[in-house]
Amino acid sequence: MNGFAAEEAARLPNGEAFGLHCLAASTLAGKMDAGLRLMRGRGLAFRATDEYVTEEFMAYVKRARPSKEIAPGAGILVNTCRALEGEFIDVVADHLAAGGKKLFVKHSEVIPAAAIRQVIEDAMLSDEGMAMRQRAKMLGEAVRASRADGGLSRKDLDDFIAYVTR
Repeated sequence: MNGFAAEEAARLPNGEAFGLHCLAASTLAGKMDAGLRLMRGRGLAFRATDEYVTEEFMAYVKRARPSKEIAPGAGILVNTCRALEGEFIDVVADHLAAGGKKLFVKHSEVIPAAAIRQVIEDAMLSDEGMAMRQRAKMLGEAVRASRADGGLSRKDLDDFIAYVTR
């Protein structure tokens, strides 16, 4: 889920949200473990991305991604595999466990589609659901406006393309 959607989902009663991070588990582990205690304990080294990318690119990333924090109620979904980053995945799992999160809480449970559909319908028809739909509508309008010619996201994309093609 995008960060804004994960934050909204985390506010739902009995809701669980996930932040999708398009980066290596090793990078995520280094950013989560501020003192690098968990990584050092496993003999792992962290190389920050700013050590090997240009200042201009880092400035672009900071502008393009306004929030670096994961919502307090959010979980994490990382696209990786144990064969490549097993030790780093363990660091992320240990960090989440320290914050009270459970790894793969309902890993083997199968939930019927009808049950999921009913929960969504119930949530969306409630007063909170209607308010969330209104916020989503406003957010959608803001996103469309930012992507239009002259919009902030469009400008960032144009700046990025100009930078990488110079």
